[in-house]
Order: sequence, then C-alpha cells, then structure tokens
Amino acid sequence: MCTCMHLHAVVSSWIAASRLCEAIPQGVSDVVRRKRRHSACRRRRTRMVIAYIPRGIKRSIVVVALLLIAAAAWLHFSGPARSAKQPSDSSIAPREAPPVAAPSAAASPAPSIQHPVKLDEVSAGRVDESSIAGELTALFGRNAILTLFQLGDFPRRVAATVDNLGRHYAPAAVWPLNPAPGRFTVDHRNNVDVISASNGRRYGPYLRLLETVDASRAVSVYLHFYPLFQAAYEGIGYPKGYFNDRLVEVLDELLATPELTAPAVVWLADIKGPELPSRPWVLYRFDDPGLEGLSAGQKILLRFGPSEEKRIKAILTEYRRLIVAAGQAR
Repeated sequence: MCTCMHLHAVVSSWIAASRLCEAIPQGVSDVVRRKRRHSACRRRRTRMVIAYIPRGIKRSIVVVALLLIAAAAWLHFSGPARSAKQPSDSSIAPREAPPVAAPSAAASPAPSIQHPVKLDEVSAGRVDESSIAGELTALFGRNAILTLFQLGDFPRRVAATVDNLGRHYAPAAVWPLNPAPGRFTVDHRNNVDVISASNGRRYGPYLRLLETVDASRAVSVYLHFYPLFQAAYEGIGYPKGYFNDRLVEVLDELLATPELTAPAVVWLADIKGPELPSRPWVLYRFDDPGLEGLSAGQKILLRFGPSEEKRIKAILTEYRRLIVAAGQAR
C-alpha cells in the first residue's frame, strides 16, 4: 500500500513539472513580445518628437553630441593609466626620464667653404654656356680645340673629371679631353713588365699646350664660368658641395704623387670572356699595392713617367697658386 502511495506521488510530481516547463516558454514569449511592443512605441514617440524639432536645432544637437563624445574619448585616452592595485610610493624606485637627443640644425649640414670664389658682375649674373667654346678657342687655339677637347656638356665633364681624378676610377668617357693617341707601352725586364720611358711621348701635345697657354688668363676664364661648374658639380651628386674646394683638394693630391726613382713594375690583368676590350692596356695594374691604391689622377701621373710628372707638377703648382690667390683678392 505504501509503495503504491509513493509511486502515485512521484507520478504526480512528474506531471506537474512537465506542465511547468511547457508554461515557461509561453511566459518568456509573452515577455519578449511585450518588450518589443514597448520598444516600438518608444521609437514612434521619439520620431514624433524629433519631427517637431527645427532643422537648425537638430544640427546643433548633433554637433554638441559629437563634441561631448570627442571630449569623453580624450579624457579616457589621455588620462593616466589606472591599475586595479596601486603600489605605495615607498615601493617605487624613482626613474630618470630617457635622454632626448637635441634636434640638429640640418640632417647633413653643408661643409664650410675653404676657397671661396668671388664672382665679378658678369659671372654673378647669368652666364651663357654657349659662349664657352669661343672663350676656349681664343685661349687654346682652334686646332687644339678640334683635336684635343670634348666641348659637349663641357661644365659637367670638367666637374665629373676633377672629382673622379681624386677617386679610384676616372672613366675616359666623361673627360673634357680626348684620350691620348696610341697605347700604353711597357718594357719587359728581368721577367717583369715596367712602364716604358717612351710612354710619356703620347702626352706631348697636352704638355706643350699647358706650358704655352697663359695660366692667368686660363684661371680668369675658369672664374668667369664658375657658376656653370658649380651647378654641374651639384648636379653630379654634391648638392651641398663647393667645386672650387674640390678642385684645390684634387690639385693638392696630384702634387703629393710619389716620384719614383725606378720604372714602376706593372702587370696586365687577365681578360676573361670571348670579347677583348678595345683598349686592353688600360687593364695594367701596379705591382706595388701602395701605388695601386693611389687615386686615379695620381696613377695617371705615374704613367706619364718621371720627367713628364715633374713638368706637370710645376704647371699644377702655378694653377693652384693663381686659383687660391684670385679667390682671396677679388
């Protein structure tokens, strides 16, 4: 009897629970539907209110709202960071502020000018490049201009060649002068090649031209057209450089070329590939690493030979003196 009563109670509880579960979804659905109807009514009332607000006031409200949002964002992100647990002041060691580099005046300041060129009234104005040919012809003579010079883009050729003579390589393609005729000659002695004493004869026309021309007049022509040389020097990659300083620097380097007491030993670099260069003698290298490490201009002087090198140094010394003195006197 007791067992039947307990079984009846369990079944009754199960039935009641089932009815309650069926009622919960229905109740939840009613609540959701009521909330949706309430939200829809609230939105309709809001739209009705806004419809009666003038357009100018609406815009003002929008602007004010945006300003409030921006101010709140600024206060949030610019304020000090807060942690859940703030350590006491006594437990924090003082920290020095990181060093701040002082701003430089310029990323790469222009170097100071060592040998300034003081231009005359004509040079300070507009100098015409087309007049260079006439001035050079009057200075060197028509025959020399036609046979020895390359007048096309002359200021750029001069600027590039002067700069390259102070470096390791000076390509003949950009020279303002034609390469010397003939070829570089060597003598074979004691199983080595040395620069031939007759090699300097190739440069005879250039030496005679430099020795006969009026150096003072040549420097005057240079100073007259200096703005063109300066612009060309800046155009080849030295926007903050000063060409006259570079010229004096290269002249000093050429004058410092060592004077050999014996012919220099050279060797011809191996030529690899199916095609031979048109001027293979330019591949000769100095056997002495100290000589091979000289600038291109210094190695050209060594190729001239000892006697020609001394003659050229005498000419360069005079030109250097005139260029520096002219800049100081004007």
